[in-house]
Amino acid sequence: MRSQTIRMFAIFTVLAMPLTGCVTSYGNNNVSNKEVIAQLEIGKSTKTDVEQMFGEPGNVVFGEDGQEQWHYTQGDHDMTKQQAASGALSFLVPFGGYASSALGSKAEHHSLTIVFDNDGIVRKVGKGKQETTTGIVNL
Repeated sequence: MRSQTIRMFAIFTVLAMPLTGCVTSYGNNNVSNKEVIAQLEIGKSTKTDVEQMFGEPGNVVFGEDGQEQWHYTQGDHDMTKQQAASGALSFLVPFGGYASSALGSKAEHHSLTIVFDNDGIVRKVGKGKQETTTGIVNL
């Protein structure tokens, strides 16, 4: 009886492992934090203030007028459903990996652009959000 219980537990564990999923994140989490972004004051905040809030920018661009633009990004890619189906289906059903790709995944990307004048003072703040999904079905 005990060996049967251990065997059932092992089978359950192997089947449940793919259901844990995976979320991959990149960039600075403050880029999508509305409270932190609200602390930026146009005409008052400086490059030092911005760097303390968001860290070093991912990209810096200089305009023809000499204004500097700092670009930040942040995103999350949730592969939970795709990974769960892939893991379970790949060893239960032939070609399960192909079937699981239909379940897809979701991604969310945030961007923040801050424009400074020639004196290093914030003049403009732009932000964006993009959500994408892959696959046929996204639960």
